Amino acid sequence: ARVESLAMNIHDVDALFRRFAERGDAEALGQVFDATWDELFRVALHFVERPDEAEDLVQSTWLTAIEKAREPDPQRRLMPWLVGVLALHAREARRRGRREVDPERIERRSVETGDARAESIELAGAVRDALSHVPESCRATVRSYLVEGRKAVEIALATGQRPATVRMQLHRGL
Repeated sequence: ARVESLAMNIHDVDALFRRFAERGDAEALGQVFDATWDELFRVALHFVERPDEAEDLVQSTWLTAIEKAREPDPQRRLMPWLVGVLALHAREARRRGRREVDPERIERRSVETGDARAESIELAGAVRDALSHVPESCRATVRSYLVEGRKAVEIALATGQRPATVRMQLHRGL
């Protein structure tokens, strides 16, 4: 009986969301929201560490759902679509989180001494000289890797090359 009621609820939720999309029925939207919140919240907790972050993900998911409700897709099942939207928002939030600087995680560096500065300048000159001996076909890739500190994947994305090609150029150039 539980499986039948769950299946019926899924169809009801899809029908209610279509009613909201077609007629702007706010009561239907409220019923869908109430019926799906707990499950979306549980899924969101798998993507983030804190409940408040999970709530933010579910709210973002629902904002997207409301904005895109009028985009017709009769084959679209609501819950799988909502979970997909939630996963996209979680990935976006992780990317934003990696960009934010946490002052506690920053390594404290001492003030550079005159000797350290001279060594740095000398090293940069040695790298420039060494690059002049790298084959031309690998030089830009090795320069991006050594001077700019880019990873092979970043170089591949920037140049439009396959990552395997970039790794091979690094291997040959180094």
